[in-house]
Order: sequence, then structure tokens, then C-alpha cells
Amino acid sequence: MFRVVAARGIYKLRLLVLAPLVDVEDRRFFARQGYLVKRDFLSQAELESLRSEVAALEARIHETIEGDTRNQRVFVDATGMTRLPTLRDMLVAGSRTAVIRYTNSKNRLPLVFIENLLRGALPGNAQDPQSTPHRDTFHPTIKAWLFIDDVTSESGPFTYVPGSHRLTARRLRWEYARSLVARNLSDGHSEDGSFRATEEDIVTLGSSDPVRFAVPANTLVVADTSGIHWRGGASARTRRRAIWIQSRDNPFSPT
Repeated sequence: MFRVVAARGIYKLRLLVLAPLVDVEDRRFFARQGYLVKRDFLSQAELESLRSEVAALEARIHETIEGDTRNQRVFVDATGMTRLPTLRDMLVAGSRTAVIRYTNSKNRLPLVFIENLLRGALPGNAQDPQSTPHRDTFHPTIKAWLFIDDVTSESGPFTYVPGSHRLTARRLRWEYARSLVARNLSDGHSEDGSFRATEEDIVTLGSSDPVRFAVPANTLVVADTSGIHWRGGASARTRRRAIWIQSRDNPFSPT
């Protein structure tokens, strides 16, 4: 349990240093709930420009099959940024990315991808493992989505349990109990540290009912994925596209 407590303490210290990046209401909400939502993140003209640039982009796609879900991602490196000027301008604008840099706790942008998530693309396959409630790691990790398509209830919205990221006494007991059994499991995730959560865990660890982010295009969602979360259930053959941003650094690294 020492590393769980130490990692969270280091993270909170970094947040304290970066507090001037965001307003006090956002800081308090994120600390309490574990996520932030920013609607109308871009102007309408910028959104349309970004959609056009993404549609026209020719790049190497990394595809992952997760049950019946096909997840296609393109890593946006420095070369890719030159072909996505709207995205580049958004990312270099300090005021636009402040909430991402703050929640990341390192005042720099994490890895950036274009994501095309195809739900129900492989009917007959096993259930998408990401649709099972879980936490990613023992320490705070940040994921963000700038959705460039509307996210409907049918397209499997990201779902999050508010407050489940907080390191309470209950959370510490849960971490310890799960750690004792995880190495003997073989679900492909728990044994690697991404602990699965039951309905009882959701009630115990959360501060309120799960939130389903069925949001309009042009919404930014940032979440600490050490909290309990999952992909919501989706109808057959739906798609959602997003700019996907992930930070999963070594929590004890000084940079």
C-alpha cells in the first residue's frame, strides 16, 4: 500500500504547484468528482476544419480488437501535426489545454491520438473487456476525449463513477483485497494491475451514481482513470471519433 499512498501524495503536490493553470471551481470539482467536462471546446468553424483534416489524413493506423469492438488509433507525432493545423493550434494554445496539463500534473501534453471506435463491429465475438467496470492503475492516470462526433446512448458512452478516484480508507482496503487475488486471475487485465470492479464496489467506492457521457460533438471530457470507469453498452455497429489523449507516466518520475 505504500506505493499507492506515495504516488497519490506526489500527484497532489504537483497539482498544488500547477494550481494557477485552472480556476478554483475546476480544481475543486476535479478533486471531488475525478473528471471535468468542457462543452463547445472549439468554435464551430474550428470543429468543421478539424473534421475535414481528420477525414483527409493518410497515416498508419494501429488497430486493436477488444471483443466485438474495433479500436483504430493514429498517433499524432510532430509530422502529423503539420497535416492537422487545427489540432496543432488547439494544442499549443495554453489556455485551451490548461485543464489537460493541470490534471496531468506535469504542465505538458500527454500522448495524442486520433481515435475511431467501432462498437459491434465483430458480432459474435466475446464481450468488449473495456465494458467491464475497472480502474486502469494504482496511481492517477489521465485520459481525455475531444469528441468530434456526437456521442449517443447507443454508441457506448464513456461511463465514470464520480468520487471513485479518491484515496479513502475504503479505497485502500479495496486495493489491498484486490491485490491479494489479482495475480491468480486470468482475465487478461486484473493480473496486469487493471483491477475489475463489481456493482458492490461501485456503490462502495463512488460518491454518486455513474455518469454516462452521452455528449454532443465538440465536448472535451477529462478523467482520472484510476477511478472506476468503463465503455457503456452500445447498439450494433456504431462509431464515435475523438481526439484521444492519454497520460500514463511513471508516477515517481520527477519529470
